Amino acid sequence: MQHTSVIQDIDYWIDVREEQLKPSAFFQRIDSSIANIIKALTNIESLVDSDDKDYLQYIWAKDCRDFSVLLRDALLASVKYTQKSTDNQDVKYAYLVDLASGLNSAAKDLRQWYFDRKLDEKIKKEFEIQLSPIPIVVEQLEDLQKQVKKIFRSSDKIDVLRLDFEELKKDFSYQFQRQVNVVHSTSKVIKKTREILESLSTESTHLIISSAIRKIDDQFVFLENLEGLDSIEVLSFGNNDVVNIPVSIV
Repeated sequence: MQHTSVIQDIDYWIDVREEQLKPSAFFQRIDSSIANIIKALTNIESLVDSDDKDYLQYIWAKDCRDFSVLLRDALLASVKYTQKSTDNQDVKYAYLVDLASGLNSAAKDLRQWYFDRKLDEKIKKEFEIQLSPIPIVVEQLEDLQKQVKKIFRSSDKIDVLRLDFEELKKDFSYQFQRQVNVVHSTSKVIKKTREILESLSTESTHLIISSAIRKIDDQFVFLENLEGLDSIEVLSFGNNDVVNIPVSIV
């Protein structure tokens, strides 16, 4: 059988299950599958049967390209699912089940189209005046391989960004809580100072007034010794990595 490796890959995707769609293993299998498709398409010229050659290079090659696009998009969906799960967002496991089911169905179609190889005379004549699309399709598949690698690596970048952002949130929360404590303490000082002032009257003796002044001074000293009277520090986010997720269709 021609293209044995590709057919074995397709059979794998026909039977793939949701637990096999974790980004790391998923990426490795996709990368291998696209590499095998590229190798198979570049060997089409060695076929003797001209009808088989025409069908595979003009029709099935594009089907392989479209299936590879689906694999790339499925990897992106897997990465998104994993990241949302890590963030404790409400994600349904059925999402992966549906993803696997979609791959199963598409792979079955791709396998069937490989063995059908039906060409009517009108289409065959059209192919006679066309250049082979194989070089372009192979170039597109190579671009897809690069995109798949970027998507997978983006998962690691997002993990690092998450840790950095958690650290930033922790620093900000600490500073914000300091400010909140200052506001509460200041409110108490204002209340206490008001009570001291309201206790004075035109009949207050010099001794009482002097005592009140000392108490008010004590309140100001207390304020001056509070931590967090300064403005909240502007916290910079040290990680300047940009996560580029390729999603353009080829």
